[in-house]
Amino acid sequence: MENAVAILKCLADQSRISILNILARGDSYVELIASKLELTPATICYHLKKLEAAGLVRCSRTQF
Repeated sequence: MENAVAILKCLADQSRISILNILARGDSYVELIASKLELTPATICYHLKKLEAAGLVRCSRTQF
């Protein structure tokens, strides 16, 4: 039940729904999502952490 509440709280935010829509089309990275949504990378990271905590996304870091 707690997980359902966390998921619903995440989905109550328009930015998080937009991020999920982008990720539903395929893998992406913070800077690209930020530019598509006209938000800062820090804001995207904040939302991704919330989505990851709710179990809606899996995040990974890639070094180049």
